[in-house]
Amino acid sequence: MKFDFTGLLKNEMKPALGVTEVGAIALAAARAYAAVGGKLQEIRMVMNGGMYKNAFSCAIPGTQELGCNMAAALGALGGDWTLGLEVLKNITAAHVAEAKTLQIPMDIKADETKEGIYILAEIRTSEGVGVCRIEDFHANIVFVAKNDTVLFQAEQTKAAEQQHAFDFEAVTVADMVDYAKTVPIAELSCVKEMIAMNCALSAEGEKGVGLQIWKTLAAFRNRGAVGDDMIYAAQRLTCSAMDARLAGLPFPAMSIVGSGSHGILCSMPVVSYGRFAGKTEEEIIRGVALSCLITIFSKHYTGRLSALCGCVLGGGSGAAAGIVLLMGGGAKEHLLEAALLPCFATGIPAADTMIEAKVDILIELEPSPPVPTISRTSISFKNFSQCALKTLAAAVISSIVSPFAARAVRNAAFCASVASPDIISSITSFICTAVKSSFLTSFAIASLIILP
Repeated sequence: MKFDFTGLLKNEMKPALGVTEVGAIALAAARAYAAVGGKLQEIRMVMNGGMYKNAFSCAIPGTQELGCNMAAALGALGGDWTLGLEVLKNITAAHVAEAKTLQIPMDIKADETKEGIYILAEIRTSEGVGVCRIEDFHANIVFVAKNDTVLFQAEQTKAAEQQHAFDFEAVTVADMVDYAKTVPIAELSCVKEMIAMNCALSAEGEKGVGLQIWKTLAAFRNRGAVGDDMIYAAQRLTCSAMDARLAGLPFPAMSIVGSGSHGILCSMPVVSYGRFAGKTEEEIIRGVALSCLITIFSKHYTGRLSALCGCVLGGGSGAAAGIVLLMGGGAKEHLLEAALLPCFATGIPAADTMIEAKVDILIELEPSPPVPTISRTSISFKNFSQCALKTLAAAVISSIVSPFAARAVRNAAFCASVASPDIISSITSFICTAVKSSFLTSFAIASLIILP
Protein backbone atom coordinates (compact mmCIF):
# COMPACT_ATOMS: atom_id res chain seq x y z
CA MET A 1 0.00 0.00 0.00
CA LYS A 2 1.28 3.47 -0.90
CA PHE A 3 0.94 6.18 1.72
CA ASP A 4 0.99 9.91 1.03
CA PHE A 5 3.55 10.80 3.69
CA THR A 6 4.55 13.98 1.86
CA GLY A 7 0.96 15.21 1.91
CA LEU A 8 0.65 14.27 5.57
CA LEU A 9 3.76 16.28 6.50
CA LYS A 10 2.65 19.35 4.55
CA ASN A 11 -0.83 19.19 6.07
CA GLU A 12 0.40 18.90 9.66
CA MET A 13 3.22 21.49 9.55
CA LYS A 14 2.25 25.16 9.90
CA PRO A 15 4.18 28.29 11.01
CA ALA A 16 2.84 29.55 14.35
CA LEU A 17 3.59 32.65 16.41
CA GLY A 18 3.85 31.89 20.11
CA VAL A 19 1.77 29.22 21.81
CA THR A 20 -0.66 27.73 19.29
CA GLU A 21 -3.60 27.87 21.71
CA VAL A 22 -3.05 31.62 22.07
CA GLY A 23 -2.99 31.87 18.27
CA ALA A 24 -6.17 29.80 17.92
CA ILE A 25 -8.06 32.04 20.38
CA ALA A 26 -6.88 35.18 18.58
CA LEU A 27 -7.78 33.61 15.22
CA ALA A 28 -11.36 32.87 16.33
CA ALA A 29 -11.76 36.40 17.67
CA ALA A 30 -10.27 37.99 14.54
CA ARG A 31 -12.54 36.00 12.20
CA ALA A 32 -15.66 36.72 14.24
CA TYR A 33 -14.88 40.45 14.28
CA ALA A 34 -14.07 40.52 10.55
CA ALA A 35 -17.51 39.07 9.85
CA VAL A 36 -19.30 42.04 11.41
CA GLY A 37 -16.91 45.03 11.80
CA GLY A 38 -17.82 48.15 13.79
CA LYS A 39 -16.96 49.29 17.32
CA LEU A 40 -16.32 46.54 19.86
CA GLN A 41 -18.95 46.19 22.55
CA GLU A 42 -18.58 42.67 23.98
CA ILE A 43 -16.43 39.54 23.60
CA ARG A 44 -17.71 36.10 24.56
CA MET A 45 -15.79 32.86 24.04
CA VAL A 46 -16.23 29.23 25.05
CA MET A 47 -13.51 26.61 24.49
CA ASN A 48 -12.43 23.15 25.57
CA GLY A 49 -10.50 22.86 28.82
CA GLY A 50 -7.16 21.98 27.26
CA MET A 51 -7.29 25.06 25.04
CA TYR A 52 -8.06 27.33 27.99
CA LYS A 53 -5.44 25.73 30.23
CA ASN A 54 -2.66 25.96 27.64
CA ALA A 55 -3.30 29.64 26.91
CA PHE A 56 -4.33 31.30 30.17
CA SER A 57 -0.80 32.11 31.38
CA CYS A 58 1.19 32.15 28.11
CA ALA A 59 2.82 35.18 26.51
CA ILE A 60 1.23 36.94 23.55
CA PRO A 61 3.71 37.17 20.64
CA GLY A 62 5.31 40.59 20.22
CA THR A 63 3.94 41.92 23.52
CA GLN A 64 4.52 41.74 27.25
CA GLU A 65 0.96 40.53 27.84
CA LEU A 66 -0.44 37.13 28.85
CA GLY A 67 -3.51 35.01 28.66
CA CYS A 68 -6.81 34.21 26.98
CA ASN A 69 -8.49 37.60 27.44
CA MET A 70 -5.62 39.55 25.91
CA ALA A 71 -5.32 37.08 23.02
CA ALA A 72 -9.02 37.49 22.24
CA ALA A 73 -8.90 41.29 22.56
CA LEU A 74 -5.87 41.65 20.30
CA GLY A 75 -7.34 39.24 17.78
CA ALA A 76 -10.49 41.34 17.55
CA LEU A 77 -8.69 44.71 17.53
CA GLY A 78 -5.89 44.04 15.06
CA GLY A 79 -5.65 40.37 14.13
CA ASP A 80 -5.50 39.24 10.50
CA TRP A 81 -7.39 35.96 10.32
CA THR A 82 -6.11 35.26 6.79
CA LEU A 83 -2.67 34.56 8.33
CA GLY A 84 -3.94 31.54 10.28
CA LEU A 85 -1.91 30.88 13.43
CA GLU A 86 0.24 33.93 12.59
CA VAL A 87 -2.88 36.02 13.12
CA LEU A 88 -1.10 38.43 15.51
CA LYS A 89 1.86 39.01 13.19
CA ASN A 90 0.94 42.65 12.49
CA ILE A 91 -0.08 43.67 16.03
CA THR A 92 1.40 47.05 17.06
CA ALA A 93 2.00 48.84 20.35
CA ALA A 94 -1.13 50.89 19.62
CA HIS A 95 -3.23 47.71 19.49
CA VAL A 96 -1.77 46.56 22.81
CA ALA A 97 -2.46 49.93 24.46
CA GLU A 98 -6.04 49.88 23.17
CA ALA A 99 -6.58 46.31 24.41
CA LYS A 100 -5.28 47.16 27.89
CA THR A 101 -7.73 50.06 28.20
CA LEU A 102 -10.68 48.26 26.64
CA GLN A 103 -13.76 48.79 28.80
CA ILE A 104 -16.19 46.17 27.50
CA PRO A 105 -17.70 42.98 28.96
CA MET A 106 -15.50 39.93 28.31
CA ASP A 107 -16.60 36.40 29.17
CA ILE A 108 -14.06 33.72 28.29
CA LYS A 109 -14.49 30.30 29.83
CA ALA A 110 -13.93 26.57 29.43
CA ASP A 111 -16.61 24.04 28.56
CA GLU A 112 -15.84 20.78 30.35
CA THR A 113 -18.08 18.81 28.00
CA LYS A 114 -15.80 19.55 25.02
CA GLU A 115 -12.98 17.00 24.75
CA GLY A 116 -11.46 17.86 21.36
CA ILE A 117 -10.24 21.23 20.11
CA TYR A 118 -13.18 23.65 20.21
CA ILE A 119 -13.55 27.44 20.27
CA LEU A 120 -16.79 29.39 19.84
CA ALA A 121 -16.27 33.17 19.58
CA GLU A 122 -19.07 35.74 19.61
CA ILE A 123 -18.10 39.36 19.05
CA ARG A 124 -20.77 42.02 19.57
CA THR A 125 -20.19 45.40 17.94
CA SER A 126 -22.12 48.48 16.87
CA GLU A 127 -22.92 46.59 13.63
CA GLY A 128 -24.29 43.40 15.19
CA VAL A 129 -22.84 40.01 16.22
CA GLY A 130 -20.06 38.07 14.50
CA VAL A 131 -19.62 34.37 15.22
CA CYS A 132 -16.73 32.01 14.51
CA ARG A 133 -16.31 28.36 15.48
CA ILE A 134 -13.08 26.35 15.35
CA GLU A 135 -13.11 22.56 15.73
CA ASP A 136 -10.73 19.58 15.64
CA PHE A 137 -7.60 21.55 14.60
CA HIS A 138 -6.21 24.85 15.90
CA ALA A 139 -6.77 26.77 12.66
CA ASN A 140 -9.78 24.82 11.36
CA ILE A 141 -12.57 27.39 11.03
CA VAL A 142 -15.79 25.46 10.40
CA PHE A 143 -18.46 28.14 10.86
CA VAL A 144 -18.75 31.92 10.42
CA ALA A 145 -21.89 34.05 10.75
CA LYS A 146 -23.01 37.68 10.87
CA ASN A 147 -26.13 38.12 12.95
CA ASP A 148 -28.49 35.44 11.56
CA THR A 149 -26.72 35.06 8.23
CA VAL A 150 -24.30 32.15 7.76
CA LEU A 151 -21.25 33.35 5.84
CA PHE A 152 -19.34 30.08 5.85
CA GLN A 153 -19.92 26.52 6.95
CA ALA A 154 -17.58 23.61 6.32
CA GLU A 155 -19.08 21.19 3.82
CA GLN A 156 -17.58 17.99 5.20
CA THR A 157 -18.63 16.65 8.56
CA LYS A 158 -16.06 15.35 11.01
CA ALA A 159 -17.13 11.78 10.19
CA ALA A 160 -16.61 12.39 6.48
CA GLU A 161 -13.17 13.88 7.09
CA GLN A 162 -12.16 10.90 9.20
CA GLN A 163 -13.37 8.54 6.47
CA HIS A 164 -10.93 10.11 3.98
CA ALA A 165 -8.15 10.70 6.50
CA PHE A 166 -4.72 9.12 6.55
CA ASP A 167 -4.91 5.39 7.37
CA PHE A 168 -2.86 5.24 10.57
CA GLU A 169 -4.09 1.73 11.36
CA ALA A 170 -2.46 0.31 8.24
CA VAL A 171 0.86 2.17 8.31
CA THR A 172 3.93 0.64 10.00
CA VAL A 173 7.17 2.04 11.36
CA ALA A 174 8.95 0.26 8.51
CA ASP A 175 6.84 2.22 6.01
CA MET A 176 7.87 5.51 7.59
CA VAL A 177 11.55 4.55 7.75
CA ASP A 178 11.52 3.49 4.10
CA TYR A 179 9.91 6.77 3.09
CA ALA A 180 12.42 8.88 5.04
CA LYS A 181 15.33 7.02 3.43
CA THR A 182 14.11 6.97 -0.17
CA VAL A 183 11.78 9.91 -0.86
CA PRO A 184 13.23 12.45 -3.33
CA ILE A 185 14.76 15.19 -1.21
CA ALA A 186 12.80 17.85 -3.14
CA GLU A 187 9.59 16.51 -1.55
CA LEU A 188 10.95 17.38 1.90
CA SER A 189 11.11 21.14 1.32
CA CYS A 190 8.67 21.67 4.19
CA VAL A 191 11.06 19.82 6.53
CA LYS A 192 13.95 21.97 5.35
CA GLU A 193 11.84 25.05 6.08
CA MET A 194 11.04 23.69 9.56
CA ILE A 195 14.73 23.29 10.35
CA ALA A 196 15.57 26.82 9.18
CA MET A 197 12.64 28.40 11.02
CA ASN A 198 13.17 26.64 14.34
CA CYS A 199 16.95 27.20 14.26
CA ALA A 200 16.33 30.92 13.67
CA LEU A 201 13.97 30.94 16.66
CA SER A 202 16.64 29.21 18.76
CA ALA A 203 19.19 31.86 17.77
CA GLU A 204 16.82 34.55 19.03
CA GLY A 205 16.34 32.66 22.28
CA GLU A 206 20.09 32.54 22.87
CA LYS A 207 20.11 36.33 23.08
CA GLY A 208 18.47 35.98 26.50
CA VAL A 209 14.67 35.88 26.89
CA GLY A 210 12.12 34.15 29.06
CA LEU A 211 13.42 31.72 31.66
CA GLN A 212 16.79 31.52 29.87
CA ILE A 213 17.03 27.83 30.66
CA TRP A 214 20.06 27.43 28.42
CA LYS A 215 22.01 29.80 30.68
CA THR A 216 21.29 27.55 33.62
CA LEU A 217 22.52 24.58 31.59
CA ALA A 218 25.64 26.55 30.64
CA ALA A 219 26.29 27.33 34.30
CA PHE A 220 26.10 23.63 35.18
CA ARG A 221 28.44 22.84 32.29
CA ASN A 222 30.95 25.45 33.44
CA ARG A 223 30.94 23.89 36.91
CA GLY A 224 31.47 20.42 35.48
CA ALA A 225 28.02 19.17 36.47
CA VAL A 226 27.17 18.36 32.84
CA GLY A 227 29.45 17.61 29.93
CA ASP A 228 30.13 19.74 26.87
CA ASP A 229 28.85 17.00 24.60
CA MET A 230 26.13 16.13 22.12
CA ILE A 231 23.46 15.97 24.80
CA TYR A 232 24.34 19.45 26.08
CA ALA A 233 24.37 20.84 22.54
CA ALA A 234 20.91 19.37 21.85
CA GLN A 235 19.55 20.73 25.12
CA ARG A 236 20.90 24.19 24.40
CA LEU A 237 19.55 24.38 20.86
CA THR A 238 16.13 23.09 21.94
CA CYS A 239 15.76 25.11 25.15
CA SER A 240 16.76 28.35 23.43
CA ALA A 241 13.97 27.88 20.89
CA MET A 242 11.48 27.06 23.66
CA ASP A 243 12.54 30.13 25.66
CA ALA A 244 11.92 32.34 22.63
CA ARG A 245 8.56 30.79 21.82
CA LEU A 246 7.13 30.85 25.34
CA ALA A 247 8.41 34.38 25.92
CA GLY A 248 6.25 35.53 23.01
CA LEU A 249 8.97 36.78 20.67
CA PRO A 250 7.58 37.86 17.28
CA PHE A 251 9.28 34.99 15.45
CA PRO A 252 7.40 31.89 14.29
CA ALA A 253 8.05 28.26 15.12
CA MET A 254 7.17 25.55 12.64
CA SER A 255 4.44 23.68 14.45
CA ILE A 256 3.38 20.08 13.92
CA VAL A 257 0.02 18.54 14.86
CA GLY A 258 -0.97 22.03 16.00
CA SER A 259 1.89 22.54 18.46
CA GLY A 260 4.96 24.74 18.14
CA SER A 261 6.54 22.96 21.10
CA HIS A 262 6.13 19.60 19.35
CA GLY A 263 7.69 21.10 16.24
CA ILE A 264 10.70 22.31 18.20
CA LEU A 265 11.09 19.07 20.17
CA CYS A 266 10.89 16.79 17.16
CA SER A 267 13.37 18.80 15.08
CA MET A 268 16.05 20.51 17.19
CA PRO A 269 17.55 17.45 18.96
CA VAL A 270 17.82 15.64 15.61
CA VAL A 271 19.46 18.66 13.96
CA SER A 272 21.89 19.01 16.87
CA TYR A 273 22.89 15.34 16.79
CA GLY A 274 23.28 15.42 13.01
CA ARG A 275 25.61 18.41 13.17
CA PHE A 276 27.56 16.89 16.05
CA ALA A 277 28.00 13.63 14.13
CA GLY A 278 29.03 15.39 10.94
CA LYS A 279 25.99 14.35 8.90
CA THR A 280 25.12 16.06 5.61
CA GLU A 281 22.21 18.48 5.27
CA GLU A 282 20.24 15.87 3.33
CA GLU A 283 20.79 13.22 6.01
CA ILE A 284 19.62 15.64 8.71
CA ILE A 285 16.51 16.56 6.70
CA ARG A 286 15.65 12.87 6.31
CA GLY A 287 16.14 12.29 10.03
CA VAL A 288 13.83 15.18 10.91
CA ALA A 289 11.28 13.93 8.36
CA LEU A 290 11.10 10.57 10.14
CA SER A 291 10.89 12.36 13.49
CA CYS A 292 7.92 14.38 12.22
CA LEU A 293 6.11 11.27 10.98
CA ILE A 294 6.59 9.43 14.28
CA THR A 295 5.35 12.52 16.15
CA ILE A 296 2.21 12.70 13.99
CA PHE A 297 1.68 8.96 14.40
CA SER A 298 1.92 9.05 18.19
CA LYS A 299 -0.34 12.11 18.52
CA HIS A 300 -2.99 10.32 16.48
CA TYR A 301 -3.40 7.96 19.44
CA THR A 302 -2.85 10.31 22.39
CA GLY A 303 -4.93 13.18 21.00
CA ARG A 304 -3.82 16.69 20.01
CA LEU A 305 -4.66 18.14 23.42
CA SER A 306 -4.52 15.67 26.28
CA ALA A 307 -3.36 15.26 29.86
CA LEU A 308 -0.31 13.41 28.53
CA CYS A 309 2.87 15.40 27.87
CA GLY A 310 2.98 15.61 24.09
CA CYS A 311 6.51 17.00 24.08
CA VAL A 312 7.75 13.71 25.55
CA LEU A 313 5.39 11.18 23.97
CA GLY A 314 5.06 13.07 20.68
CA GLY A 315 8.05 15.23 19.84
CA GLY A 316 10.38 13.27 22.11
CA SER A 317 9.55 9.89 20.59
CA GLY A 318 9.90 11.41 17.13
CA ALA A 319 13.33 12.84 17.95
CA ALA A 320 14.47 9.45 19.25
CA ALA A 321 13.46 7.84 15.97
CA GLY A 322 15.17 10.53 13.90
CA ILE A 323 18.42 10.15 15.83
CA VAL A 324 18.31 6.35 15.45
CA LEU A 325 18.06 6.87 11.67
CA LEU A 326 21.09 9.18 11.70
CA MET A 327 22.97 6.54 13.69
CA GLY A 328 22.44 4.12 10.81
CA GLY A 329 19.43 2.29 12.22
CA GLY A 330 16.78 0.72 10.03
CA ALA A 331 13.26 -0.57 10.56
CA LYS A 332 14.44 -3.26 13.01
CA GLU A 333 16.16 -0.74 15.30
CA HIS A 334 13.21 1.64 15.12
CA LEU A 335 10.80 -1.11 16.09
CA LEU A 336 12.94 -1.85 19.15
CA GLU A 337 12.86 1.86 20.01
CA ALA A 338 9.13 2.10 19.38
CA ALA A 339 8.43 -0.83 21.69
CA LEU A 340 9.68 1.27 24.58
CA LEU A 341 7.25 4.10 23.85
CA PRO A 342 3.90 3.81 25.66
CA CYS A 343 2.15 6.09 23.16
CA PHE A 344 2.54 3.39 20.48
CA ALA A 345 0.76 0.84 22.62
CA THR A 346 -1.93 3.08 24.10
CA GLY A 347 -5.07 3.93 22.21
CA ILE A 348 -7.87 6.29 23.21
CA PRO A 349 -10.54 4.18 24.97
CA ALA A 350 -14.15 4.74 24.03
CA ALA A 351 -16.25 6.43 26.68
CA ASP A 352 -18.48 3.40 27.26
CA THR A 353 -15.45 1.20 28.05
CA MET A 354 -14.37 3.29 31.03
CA ILE A 355 -15.85 0.97 33.64
CA GLU A 356 -14.49 1.99 37.00
CA ALA A 357 -14.44 -1.52 38.45
CA LYS A 358 -12.27 -2.75 35.58
CA VAL A 359 -9.76 0.08 35.52
CA ASP A 360 -6.43 -0.86 37.07
CA ILE A 361 -5.35 1.47 39.87
CA LEU A 362 -2.15 1.70 41.83
CA ILE A 363 -2.24 -0.14 45.15
CA GLU A 364 0.54 0.50 47.63
CA LEU A 365 1.52 -2.95 48.92
CA GLU A 366 4.28 -1.72 51.23
CA PRO A 367 4.94 1.68 52.78
CA SER A 368 7.29 3.74 50.66
CA PRO A 369 10.50 5.03 52.23
CA PRO A 370 10.52 8.68 53.30
CA VAL A 371 11.02 11.06 50.38
CA PRO A 372 12.90 14.34 50.95
CA THR A 373 10.77 17.40 50.23
CA ILE A 374 13.64 19.73 49.41
CA SER A 375 17.06 19.43 47.83
CA ARG A 376 20.00 18.50 50.04
CA THR A 377 22.17 20.79 47.92
CA SER A 378 23.22 23.85 49.86
CA ILE A 379 23.07 27.18 48.03
CA SER A 380 23.28 30.71 49.28
CA PHE A 381 19.61 31.62 48.85
CA LYS A 382 18.17 28.36 50.24
CA ASN A 383 16.56 29.96 53.28
CA PHE A 384 14.35 32.37 51.40
CA SER A 385 13.57 30.30 48.31
CA GLN A 386 13.40 26.60 49.14
CA CYS A 387 12.02 26.90 52.64
CA ALA A 388 9.50 29.53 51.73
CA LEU A 389 8.26 27.56 48.74
CA LYS A 390 7.92 24.51 50.96
CA THR A 391 5.85 26.54 53.43
CA LEU A 392 3.63 27.94 50.67
CA ALA A 393 2.86 24.48 49.34
CA ALA A 394 2.54 22.63 52.65
CA ALA A 395 -0.69 24.27 53.76
CA VAL A 396 -2.36 23.33 50.51
CA ILE A 397 -1.22 19.77 49.87
CA SER A 398 -0.15 18.23 53.16
CA SER A 399 -3.62 17.27 54.39
CA ILE A 400 -5.07 16.09 51.08
CA VAL A 401 -5.26 12.38 50.23
CA SER A 402 -4.72 11.57 46.57
CA PRO A 403 -7.99 10.53 44.88
CA PHE A 404 -6.04 7.92 42.91
CA ALA A 405 -5.71 5.84 46.08
CA ALA A 406 -9.48 5.54 46.39
CA ARG A 407 -10.87 5.26 42.86
CA ALA A 408 -10.03 5.49 39.20
CA VAL A 409 -10.46 8.88 37.56
CA ARG A 410 -12.62 8.99 34.45
CA ASN A 411 -11.50 12.39 33.09
CA ALA A 412 -8.34 14.20 34.13
CA ALA A 413 -9.03 17.70 35.44
CA PHE A 414 -7.38 20.50 33.53
CA CYS A 415 -7.00 22.55 36.71
CA ALA A 416 -6.76 20.50 39.90
CA SER A 417 -7.49 22.17 43.21
CA VAL A 418 -4.01 21.50 44.54
CA ALA A 419 -2.46 23.33 41.61
CA SER A 420 -4.94 26.11 40.93
CA PRO A 421 -3.86 29.32 39.20
CA ASP A 422 -4.05 31.14 42.54
CA ILE A 423 -1.54 28.78 44.12
CA ILE A 424 0.73 28.80 41.08
CA SER A 425 0.65 32.57 40.81
CA SER A 426 1.42 33.02 44.51
CA ILE A 427 4.49 30.80 44.23
CA THR A 428 5.77 32.34 41.02
CA SER A 429 5.10 35.80 42.37
CA PHE A 430 7.20 34.97 45.43
CA ILE A 431 10.08 33.75 43.28
CA CYS A 432 9.98 36.82 41.05
CA THR A 433 9.98 39.11 44.08
CA ALA A 434 12.66 37.33 46.05
CA VAL A 435 14.99 36.45 43.20
CA LYS A 436 15.32 39.30 40.74
CA SER A 437 17.72 37.64 38.30
CA SER A 438 16.13 35.24 35.80
CA PHE A 439 19.27 33.09 36.06
CA LEU A 440 18.94 32.86 39.82
CA THR A 441 15.23 32.11 39.43
CA SER A 442 15.98 29.17 37.15
CA PHE A 443 18.72 27.96 39.51
CA ALA A 444 16.40 28.25 42.51
CA ILE A 445 13.75 26.17 40.79
CA ALA A 446 16.35 23.63 39.69
CA SER A 447 17.57 23.30 43.27
CA LEU A 448 14.15 22.02 44.34
CA ILE A 449 14.64 18.81 42.36
CA ILE A 450 14.61 15.79 44.70
CA LEU A 451 18.10 14.34 44.97
CA PRO A 452 18.97 10.80 46.14
